[in-house]
Amino acid sequence: MPFRLKQPSVLPGFDLALGYTLLYMSLIVLIPLSAVFLKTAQLSWEQFWAIATAPRVLASYRLTFGASLIAALVNTGAGAIVAWVLVRYHFPGRRLVDAMVDLPFALPTAVAGIALSALYAGNGWIGGLLAPLGIKVALVVFYIWILHQNPKFVAIDKEADDDIMHFLQLGETNGLANQPFDPRPQG
Repeated sequence: MPFRLKQPSVLPGFDLALGYTLLYMSLIVLIPLSAVFLKTAQLSWEQFWAIATAPRVLASYRLTFGASLIAALVNTGAGAIVAWVLVRYHFPGRRLVDAMVDLPFALPTAVAGIALSALYAGNGWIGGLLAPLGIKVALVVFYIWILHQNPKFVAIDKEADDDIMHFLQLGETNGLANQPFDPRPQG
């Protein structure tokens, strides 16, 4: 009987496929991440601190962490209630609710975004019904409108407010896809 160091794999070519996948994903993640670090390394500590503590950046931190905290609290409460009901009670549609709970684990966020964009687009199932009524749902910057209507949520200075209104007017007249987005402050 010949001596073997390794048993044959049930999945032939698995090692090559795994290595290729890990290399490809590492390149996709590591190249942009290293570019961020290299660009940041060119800054002095004073420049870095000035950028990291700029008013707009601080507002984005507050918005991001505040929205995340609110979402976590709502999801915790609603998730506990749904889990309790699914475990304790039997009712019609229970398996459907259980499947809806499992859906975010099986469906990537990008796929959900593409599906929702297709549904709400002007030629989609829902957007097609709303378009004749003059209601545009897809590709509308709804949260900017909310912030413009309720400035108590985030303090927006006059210049930023003018930029937002200009952006919305460009989106209405020329289409949002035709306008390049430049996040750098104009000055």
